[in-house]
This record gives sequence, structure tokens and C-alpha cells, in this order.
Amino acid sequence: MRMPLRAAIGGISLILASQAMAQTTLTVATVNNSDMIRMQRLTGDFTAKNPGVTLKWVTLEENVLRQRVTTDIATKGGQFDILTIGTYEVPIWAKQGWLLPLEKLGPGYDVDDLIPPIRAGLTVNGKLYAAPFYGESSMIMYRKDLFEKAGLKMPAAPTWDFIADAAKKLNQMAEFRNDPEAELLSTWIEVIDANGQQLAIKEGWHNLEPWPIEHPELSFEQTDDFGLNLLRGNFVASTGNILMRRNLYNKIGGMRNLRFAHDWDFLMRAAAGAKCKLIPKPLLQYRVHETNTTNSNRAWMLFDICWVLAANLHRFEGKRIFNSSDREKSMQDLITLYESINLQGNDKVFWAMRAFIQSLRSQGVENPEELLLEDNDIREKFIGYITV
Repeated sequence: MRMPLRAAIGGISLILASQAMAQTTLTVATVNNSDMIRMQRLTGDFTAKNPGVTLKWVTLEENVLRQRVTTDIATKGGQFDILTIGTYEVPIWAKQGWLLPLEKLGPGYDVDDLIPPIRAGLTVNGKLYAAPFYGESSMIMYRKDLFEKAGLKMPAAPTWDFIADAAKKLNQMAEFRNDPEAELLSTWIEVIDANGQQLAIKEGWHNLEPWPIEHPELSFEQTDDFGLNLLRGNFVASTGNILMRRNLYNKIGGMRNLRFAHDWDFLMRAAAGAKCKLIPKPLLQYRVHETNTTNSNRAWMLFDICWVLAANLHRFEGKRIFNSSDREKSMQDLITLYESINLQGNDKVFWAMRAFIQSLRSQGVENPEELLLEDNDIREKFIGYITV
């Protein structure tokens, strides 16, 4: 029988949802960010000090984690032994009686040393319900040069009304006003190094491909199609380079639970049915350094690449490619598609994924590709087949 545990420490807070004294495996559900990835590196130290105990990590995007763990706690499902929550959940869960106050932390824990706003966010009716081990702040970041060009000055204490009005005067919002049919915008990117020095300007799909394309002149690069060029790679590069209308988000949904390629998958779904545009100005800086997320697990990254293409290629088939009975047009589409996709030696993984997805889709399963993300055993099996 699993029993609730009193202590809660966080990620911002970490809750031991159940005790597993008789078990040898502890399942840890945590958010997929750089801090938690670093925490996972301490697994060896923990298991060395606790022989007979192993850790199983379940990393999820924040919105997915919140939904999964809330459901698990509310239904007493017991899927997770340890899980991370934040300042959003703590007051709600405390009022629901799902947490116990931390009243016996011992003399070695100085509660008064906590940063006051973080402590306040974890306190309900004067009692602390979670012990934070890291915190985050919200801030406004802006380009001074763009503000100057637009004749704007950032006040010392800006209001959200000011931010909204300022945004309307900048390039991307102007593009939306000039093209009412456009639903998503991205820009060229200034690539910089760890010291902030410019390395290059990435001009969308026209240069700096993320992986080699042997004959780019035969690929989708020859077209001016935003969506088809996404089949070559994620030239948008970052969620920070996406500006969209709310109705597009409402129509296609948010990011899915991918570790590396959630933005690429989102862009594929958007570009399949919406007008997306690339602004030919470098309005975003992208820093390249040794601790970039894409460098943390290459096998998993290649799994994501295969998954994105297997899950989304059908959105373009019969619409943007192979959409004509004309033999020459079909042959040209075949050549262009072949010259555009580089699975980096993992073609068999891609085709196995695609067969899995299509077979379930033909049986009426909605979004069957998500099973490859949510079922750890299936995902790990595919990752095991990846050629690095």
C-alpha cells in the first residue's frame, strides 16, 4: 500500500507522493528543462548511497506534467513516487488537503533565508507547504535598437497595456496588419556564440541547414513554400521565433511532449493548413554553446526527428506533394522529397514509426503518434534502434 509522505521539496518543489520502502524502483516525474536534466545527472550519486534503489525518470513538458500529476494525485493513481510541482500547484493542492505543511524541517533548514516572494508562493495560511530548490522570475526583455527605430521608450515600470501597444508598432505585428491572411510569422536569425559574437545570419531555409542535404538545388529549397521546407529541417530554430494569431493556436493545439522538436512539430501542424511567412530580417539572436539542449542526448534527438516526419508527412501528401495525376509532376515530387529528407541513417526507424502510426490511424485511433511519446517502453524501444 502506498502512503502519502509529509515532506515536499521542489522543482520548484518536489513532492514524494508515495512511499516505496519495499520497492527497488522509484518513478520520478519531472519537467523537461535544463535544471531537471542536470538533476538527473546526480542519479549515480544517489544510487551509490542507496544500494538496491533505482530511479526511473519520466520527463514531460510543463503543461503535460501538470495535467498528468494532478490527475494521478486526485485519483490516487500512484503512477509516480516522486514528482515536481511549482508555485501554481502548491496553494491549490494545499487547500485540497493533498499536501501537509512542512513544520519539522529541523534546525539546519533556515526558512527565513528563503527569498520572500518564493516563500510566499509556497505558503498558505502562514504555513510552508513546499521547500524550493530553485526559482524562476518573469521579466520583460526587449531590443533597444528596435525600440529606438520605432520611436519607443521603455518606462521604468511598464504596464501590460504599454507592452501591447509597443508590440503593435514593431515589425511582426506590422506584418500581420499588412497581411490579414497570415497566421504565423518567423524571421531570419542572427547566430551568436557563447560570448555574444556573431557567427552567421541564418536566412530561413536558404542556408545553414541543420544537417547535410546532398543536392539542395533539387530539394524543396527551390520552392518558396514555408511548409514544404520544414520537411528539410526546422529553420525557425526556436519557439522564441514564432509569433502566431490566437485562432491558429486554438485550431491546432499547443506543443506536444517532445524533448527536442516540440516547436518543429508545432510548425508542421501549423504550416499544413495556415499561411506562414518568413520575415527576411534577423530579428532573433540564437546562441550556440556546449550546453545547448540539442547536445544533451543525440539518440533521443534523432528519435524526435524521425517522429516529427513520420507523424506529419501525411499532412502534405495529396495537398502540396503527390497531389496530381500528372506523371511528370509526381516524378518531380518524388525527386524533390527524396533530396529534401535526411534521416541520418535512421530510415528504418522512420518507416517503422510511420507504419505504426498509419495502422492505428486507419483503425480510427486519434493522434496515434502520441502513443510513441507517452508510452515509455515503446519510445525506449525505438530509441534503442537509433543509429547515432
